[in-house]
Amino acid sequence: MNQRAAILTSGMGLGVYVPSLILHNQLNEDGYDNHIYIYEEYFTEKAKKNMESYRKLFHRDFRAAIAGHKIPLHAAGKVENLELFQGLYEEWEKNNITHFLMLSGHWDLVLSEYCKRGHKEIQIECLRLDCGITPSWRNYQKEDRNDNTQWLFARAGEEIHYKITVDNKEVIPFASRKEEYFVHGGGWGMGTYRDSIKELSEVGTLNITLYDLDEVDKDCSNNQYYYMDADWKPWYKGAFGEYSFPPMRPLANKDFINSNVLPPAYDITRRVLGIISKPGGGTLLDSISAATPVIFLPPIAEHERNNADYFISHNLGVDFDTWKSSGYSRELLYTLHENLIKVRENTTEYREYLIKQWNKVPATKDL
Repeated sequence: MNQRAAILTSGMGLGVYVPSLILHNQLNEDGYDNHIYIYEEYFTEKAKKNMESYRKLFHRDFRAAIAGHKIPLHAAGKVENLELFQGLYEEWEKNNITHFLMLSGHWDLVLSEYCKRGHKEIQIECLRLDCGITPSWRNYQKEDRNDNTQWLFARAGEEIHYKITVDNKEVIPFASRKEEYFVHGGGWGMGTYRDSIKELSEVGTLNITLYDLDEVDKDCSNNQYYYMDADWKPWYKGAFGEYSFPPMRPLANKDFINSNVLPPAYDITRRVLGIISKPGGGTLLDSISAATPVIFLPPIAEHERNNADYFISHNLGVDFDTWKSSGYSRELLYTLHENLIKVRENTTEYREYLIKQWNKVPATKDL
């Protein structure tokens, strides 16, 4: 099979970027020659610096992060001039790419312009990774295109539609896991997770992601800290000459763990009793893949609130206050773990659906 495809994603949120990279690798394994495109790669350098300023602000200030989800994208550097994509259009035409997977609504206008250039035959699959409308999809119009949209997580009352399994390893049995938890704030380190560290240190060992070295709580010596590479940017290719997963390192180590195969943080997710984090879509994906329940901290946006409500209503996750009221019950988490295993075993891989859809369209010709 020699299909050629384009995966259109964004580095604005790692809950979109990381699943895109996982799917990129999976499709390569399945014989689909595909290239991944990061929307922010086409920003000016000034706009990229603005993005970095927002990231740092949102990490420091939870209220700013909430307000930031209401800021129009152009305030952070939206690509207004579609002529910047001229080289990309020529690349797609040269390679005769007709299969597109869009995981970020930011690409809407770019694809519309490409269709106007005479490419009405392209097949566009849209994948929504959250239970609500995220900022990138707010102005999605698709105009005259025949996009096919799927939601990974369904609406209230419906079962989960698809899963994206991070790796092929067996789930670690709950009884084999130590009293450890993974505490993080998603890709940009946002949310209230740092406020709970001292209290939770009495419950078990906390594995905590750091974005600044001064975030270490020296009074909680039992905790394990992992430093995220502050210089890494998703829209720049790394040491492999390809896009890579967010690098991290145990605080005691000097060298970062770099990988373009699997997210380094997922090794922690697999072995802990629970993930303590805001309800981002990428965190939910990891939760199902590892059968590790999420203990939800307050959401940053409405779509994250929808994510938490959906998982709680399906007995797949629990909000922090409920877990606290239970006495930080391990038994409660075990029940959620068992429910996640059932979902993992009975839900179709998105890659399987995607390949069936793409096989309905003739393969692109060889170069």
